[in-house]
Amino acid sequence: MRKRYLLPVVFFFGLADLFGTAGKPALIFEQNNGQWPEQVSFQCDLPTGRLFLEKGRLTFVYYNESDLEKAHPGHDGNTSSLSSQHSVRCHAYCVKFEDCSTPSMTGMETQPGYHNYFIGNDPAHWASNVPLFGSVQSTTLYPGIHMKAYSKDGQLKLDFIVAPQADPSRIRYSYEGL
Repeated sequence: MRKRYLLPVVFFFGLADLFGTAGKPALIFEQNNGQWPEQVSFQCDLPTGRLFLEKGRLTFVYYNESDLEKAHPGHDGNTSSLSSQHSVRCHAYCVKFEDCSTPSMTGMETQPGYHNYFIGNDPAHWASNVPLFGSVQSTTLYPGIHMKAYSKDGQLKLDFIVAPQADPSRIRYSYEGL
């Protein structure tokens, strides 16, 4: 029988303003097919930023929404007011899993559709038919311990799945950038 431990991970999202309610859309995880740096396995758009799932760490990037609106006021189709003079303040921090194995990440719960990325003039950074998933499982984060990232009511959730005889006290993490 597998034991499931939902560790208190609310503190991961202290900067996030991720208070989901019923009916919010599910978060979608996108596989890295070469469109991002190779350390990124999956990414997920968050309400005010982005989450990058990397081997042994999670990187959260948040932006200031009002700065973004000032920099891109042409959402209504009127591009005459677009400005290149505004900067967007951002903040990134990482949650690094200490002394973990190099986990393998697998997309689960395939979602309909796909994304295409044609970034710049270098086809090496292009990716087409990028699959979308409802969750990502990181296997063997620690011996006998897997992590699953998913959403419920639009809120990011992380579960640690602990096999019988595995030691949950091995789950340790540190922060960078806070």
